[in-house]
Amino acid sequence: MGLWRADLCPQYFDATQPACSDSFYTAPSSHAPVRMDIVESQIFERARCVDLCVVQGHGSAANETLLLVVFASRSDAPASIGPSQLRAYKLNDDVAGSWTLYGTLSLDPTTLGSTSATNVALATAIVADPADPNHVYVALNKFGLARIDITGPTFTGTPLSRPPCPFSVSPGEGVRDLAIARTATRGSFLYAAFEYTGVVEYHIDASTPPLAWPYVTLAAPLPPQPNWNEWFTERVAAVGTGSDLIYFAAARQPVPPILDETACPFRNTGHWDDHCLSWAVLDPNLPASVNQNGAGSSTVTWYARDATVVQTTIPRNVIESHSFAHYWGSLLLRQKDSTTYRLYECSGLGGTVGRELAFPTEPYAIPIHGGPPAQPTWNVSGQYKDRLFAAVDGVASVVNPGLTHFGLDGPSAPGTMEGGMLYITSGSPPDIIAVPETISMCPGGPTPGGAGCEQDPPNPFVGGLLGAVRWTDPSNPAKEWFLVGDHVLQKWDAQCGGPISGCTNPCTPMSWAQVHVQPADTSVGWRLASLTAANPTSTSIPTLSSLGIQWVYLSSPTYYTQQPGTPDLKAEDTPYVSGAPVPGPTPGSLPRLFIGVRHGTRWGLKLLRLADVMNKVNASCAGTMNGQTIILGENTAAPPLPPVLDPPFLELLTHLEFEDPSTTTQTYSPCAPWVECGGGGGHASKFQPNSRAHVARVTNTSGAARWIVLVASGFVTAHPNPAPPQPAQSTNCQWAQDYGSPETVIYDVTDVDNPPSGPSIGSAQLLRVLLGPSGVPGYAWCVRTKTYSGASPFAGRTFAFVGDMFGRLLVYDISGGTSSTTNKLYPPALTPYRDATGSGQSTVTLRPTNSYEFPKDPTDGYHGNFLDIEIDGDWAYCALGRGGVAVFNISDPTVASLHPTVILDTPGLALGLAFRVDAAGNKQLIVGDSLCGMRLYGP
Repeated sequence: MGLWRADLCPQYFDATQPACSDSFYTAPSSHAPVRMDIVESQIFERARCVDLCVVQGHGSAANETLLLVVFASRSDAPASIGPSQLRAYKLNDDVAGSWTLYGTLSLDPTTLGSTSATNVALATAIVADPADPNHVYVALNKFGLARIDITGPTFTGTPLSRPPCPFSVSPGEGVRDLAIARTATRGSFLYAAFEYTGVVEYHIDASTPPLAWPYVTLAAPLPPQPNWNEWFTERVAAVGTGSDLIYFAAARQPVPPILDETACPFRNTGHWDDHCLSWAVLDPNLPASVNQNGAGSSTVTWYARDATVVQTTIPRNVIESHSFAHYWGSLLLRQKDSTTYRLYECSGLGGTVGRELAFPTEPYAIPIHGGPPAQPTWNVSGQYKDRLFAAVDGVASVVNPGLTHFGLDGPSAPGTMEGGMLYITSGSPPDIIAVPETISMCPGGPTPGGAGCEQDPPNPFVGGLLGAVRWTDPSNPAKEWFLVGDHVLQKWDAQCGGPISGCTNPCTPMSWAQVHVQPADTSVGWRLASLTAANPTSTSIPTLSSLGIQWVYLSSPTYYTQQPGTPDLKAEDTPYVSGAPVPGPTPGSLPRLFIGVRHGTRWGLKLLRLADVMNKVNASCAGTMNGQTIILGENTAAPPLPPVLDPPFLELLTHLEFEDPSTTTQTYSPCAPWVECGGGGGHASKFQPNSRAHVARVTNTSGAARWIVLVASGFVTAHPNPAPPQPAQSTNCQWAQDYGSPETVIYDVTDVDNPPSGPSIGSAQLLRVLLGPSGVPGYAWCVRTKTYSGASPFAGRTFAFVGDMFGRLLVYDISGGTSSTTNKLYPPALTPYRDATGSGQSTVTLRPTNSYEFPKDPTDGYHGNFLDIEIDGDWAYCALGRGGVAVFNISDPTVASLHPTVILDTPGLALGLAFRVDAAGNKQLIVGDSLCGMRLYGP
């Protein structure tokens, strides 16, 4: 985070661009970006660098160049981390590109002349007037905007007048963006993008105080349009033409920014907040009667303005208007020559688009207000778009160092192209490219099926939301298996009349149906895929033909009932499933168990012997495609269709608050599931959430090695006071006191594969339940462990590191060992394991021994989302969504001052992490970014 300087190619802005030989992009080791400044400290930067501008000709010698930057922060209650700041740097005229801090200003309402304690000056934009080297203008969200005097190093600010907010219930509408254009005879004009008023124009008059400057807004369209408004204006850009004509452009989107910025990341594209997982947080500035979902339109509109005409409104002279893919980034308007102008627009879904308008003559003839505009020549000059490969989480190949099987957050609508596999090239620096032919399994891309079977042919290269399990085939070291969450699809005939043989080519005319599989009663499960590198030691990029892909489906088992008369909630239809392997007896052997985790059910832990699964896979039918023998995506099931789950499985309770604790000598009532604000509107309560699992090895009190599995199970969902008509919680419910606490369960699974195969399966033992700090709500989302060794003072001890969705790292001591007083996991828990009468079994719940709470986001005061964690040696890497990747030194898990050592600020949302080892043996970190693809860190 903070302000960085990067060296560009010296010829970057030349009319003709030869090959660039000296820049960061061609020699990153010698032209690494340099961090110029951050506001707070070297540990964790909370104030966000949001905008900058350059002022030339500053100073008494009229030759200084100042770089001015605004850092967004806030001093009110939601975050309370200090006000926004304006910082100025004098750029020294030397080869090294050095700089000197020139001046600063705290953008607090009181320093800007406000007497109201409720105003929050949250910086959003800054702009400079090219005709005035002594002032800049700062947009301050709900506080409005201000002119800043930068004549000397002691800056002062003066607010500008502003239109009244259109909604009386609002504390103020935000100013989102600024732009300035210069005219020949009337000086400069300032344009501001207000959230609801729209574009506001100020005529800059140096002879009068800024509060006295008149402002005008855009006129209403003619003829009048029903329900017309200028709501949700996000960006504004302006350019002078050399005369008194101004062109300006405004970008609007159909929903308020708060809806986009706090969208629930079920397809990880935003932010989660509290147990209700608020995926559509309403804008508090708008009255409840206003429809905030689709109230406007996604458009960029280009206007012409004759600055010699003084009116009470800006004439609505529209030159051109077009739609865009929203989630706004930036908007820039520039003049190319006397008759040609360029508009550059950047958005999260549309990438970067360059457009040109070429006018027949200049100045452009402004049409009569309400009349038809003249028709300029319009063309799209270029577009860069990387949204197609929006990564989430996954694993890297060990057979081919460049190959990754990352979950790609591609489009979900039938008939829409999805992302494919990504490949990291060799060389320095490496590149990340798409594996040829994997954008779709079938040539020509996906085509949805007939009515009732509106599913695309499956794309086995697109991973699940929560990553993948991988292992090497024991009989073929060049062959790898990957297991990810997915919908379970069935091949049906082209008319969607019924299922057909699983041995047909998936790309021949047919339909694909997503149906419920019995008796599992589910449409979700896992996809088991194998890839074989044609030449694993080659540096050539693999293709679909060289990978020899095979894939099959496993459905996710679910019991119908936990006990008579109490039906269990089955999982949602979304492929919200993850997994982990229990290693085999020797390196390179088949993993003993597949640990599957399923969301939306109290029975969230699924255990299958992989030997049983692979026996089924190897006995299934096969076909030929692209010269390779492949398995064509069938289910591991026996006829008749719909299939049944063949391999035996074990299913375990992951929400222990819903165990029936009755015994022959004691009777307790099981807790009832209920969560506040569940269902409807913009909230989706997760009654029995389960997300990720991790496998570790510990010892019991006899010194025997045992395999354990930890499942991040969201939170305790037994509310103490369910709302009617839900029945009241039982007085004997032992978990209502911990409602909302993050919950992670631990099972001993050592004996599940005993016997190693056959119609029956072994058993598992509940060990412990990890809860969060008493009385503090949370949401356990991910978990990893570290067993310390060597010279560490913690040698022999094991600690669990749990990622709390609410923005906290929770540390637990789960050490084994032969001492019954220091062993944290054994002896196993009893049933009923939490006795309300005080039998001592409450010790099966463990609380954190250490924790760290990440600061709230400075722009809106919401916490960050902790979505993934990986551990390498003494370092823990934490994916924090929009907060980037935090890196902790965990050599001492008990240290009182636990804090991140550094923050890797990714441009989008850091959602998934994985390690890879390149061909040279260097370990590197892969970050899945759901807005900006896959990123690689390391040597």
